[in-house]
Amino acid sequence: MLTIMDLNGVVSVYVLAWLFSRYEPRAALWMLPYLIWMPLTSALKAWYWVLN
Repeated sequence: MLTIMDLNGVVSVYVLAWLFSRYEPRAALWMLPYLIWMPLTSALKAWYWVLN
């Protein structure tokens, strides 16, 4: 269940970055750490879930 919620967070971050970039491209750069971190943590949680 936590993995599904994390994937929802990944989609939300990408949508927010896209919306921010439409109005102010520099604002999307502030989302860059989240754009890197969220897929990484989702992959780790999915990998951990598969192992269990």
